[in-house]
Amino acid sequence: MEDFPERRGLRARALIASGTSLGMLGLHSEARRSVAEGRTAALELGQNLEWANTSMVAGAVELWAGHPAAAEELLRGGLEALEAMGETAYFSTGAAFLAEAVYRQGRFDEALELTAISESAAAPDDVDSQSALRGARAKVLATRGDFEQATTLAEEALELGERHENPVQTGDLLMSAAEVFRLSGARYKSEEALRRALSCFERKGHLVLATEARSLLSDFEDSSSQS
Repeated sequence: MEDFPERRGLRARALIASGTSLGMLGLHSEARRSVAEGRTAALELGQNLEWANTSMVAGAVELWAGHPAAAEELLRGGLEALEAMGETAYFSTGAAFLAEAVYRQGRFDEALELTAISESAAAPDDVDSQSALRGARAKVLATRGDFEQATTLAEEALELGERHENPVQTGDLLMSAAEVFRLSGARYKSEEALRRALSCFERKGHLVLATEARSLLSDFEDSSSQS
């Protein structure tokens, strides 16, 4: 059939989309399998760009499962392919995502370097990259005690994030801002950011991140009751 490759391409994209939905529900093994199958199908069809840029989907699934090292491995593979292609838009966003995966493993200096790599490749109007790299960089600076600059970056990321049509991306930025505010001692701003993030995740039906946001809010409530 003439359209067989096209149908296979549609199936590959459907598998990746399904994997994203499964990951949001906390069905991590099924999500991982579906995304991997879809990416393999894309590669077999010669859709190298699709395979490379969906490393961000695969990486997100691993982050949601609590496996930042696995996310890092997948993201690095995608970034290497994107760099070899000379692709910059997906590359800049992927580098910011990788900064997040590295940050979660406590490698703060490396995370900061990755935000610089992302920034050097990102177009000024690339909202995804510009917001994500600021969110990751803000957290690194907050761990160093540079709260003024960290807060500025977190707020810039949130301002950019208002342009996102995807509530999950906006929620992610709010979670990053909440961490910056918490580290800087701005408790109420942190709680407010968490509540807004929770609203984003609930609106999108992201059970995993909604649970994480609720847990962090509960920690605040527990500390209040003990003080």
